[in-house]
Amino acid sequence: MSINDLNQIVREIMDRMLKLQSGEDSEGRRSSQQLSCLMMMIYEKINQKQRMNF
Repeated sequence: MSINDLNQIVREIMDRMLKLQSGEDSEGRRSSQQLSCLMMMIYEKINQKQRMNF
């Protein structure tokens, strides 16, 4: 799995988080805040790793 694959996955999940936060999915809204924080942490780690590889 490449860095680009991981970035794509993160983007898809973040898109889903935005839908949850906008109220399209009321059941998932409570956990979406925590999950979006987790996704940002993962995203930052991926970007750090990317910079180290160059």
